[in-house]
Amino acid sequence: MDIKVGFSWSLLLFSSCLGIPLWLRRLPLWAGLACGLVLMNWFILSQGGRAPSSMQAYALMSIQMSLAILNMVMAVRGNELTAKGLLERGWVFANPTSPETTVARHRWRIADIASESEVERDIRSAVAQQFRG
Repeated sequence: MDIKVGFSWSLLLFSSCLGIPLWLRRLPLWAGLACGLVLMNWFILSQGGRAPSSMQAYALMSIQMSLAILNMVMAVRGNELTAKGLLERGWVFANPTSPETTVARHRWRIADIASESEVERDIRSAVAQQFRG
C-alpha cells in the first residue's frame, strides 16, 4: 500500500460518504463516526415533507459542521493514522533506508524500525500466547 506524507485530497472530499475511504484505510473508529453523522443527517432530513423546525435546523447545522471538521482533520492527519495503524498490524516500510521513509518517520514521529531479532521475538511470543490460551 502506497501512503503519501501530507495532505489527502481523497479524505477531504470523500470522508463524509458513509466513511468509505476510512473503512478502506482500516480506520474503523473514524469511519464509524463519519457514518453515524451522515446517518443522523439523513434521519433528520427524512422526517416528513415539512420544513424543519428550528431545533432540527440547529441539529442539521451542527452535524454539517462536524462533518466538515472531520473531513479537514482526516485530510491533514489521515495518512499518518493509516500508516501508524498498518505498522501496528505488522506492516513494514517497503524501503526502510530510503529518504522518503526517513521523512515519513520524522513527520509522523515513528521510531526507527526494530531489528530482526526483536521482530522474531515478538512473533514467537505472540504465537506462544495464542497456543497457551
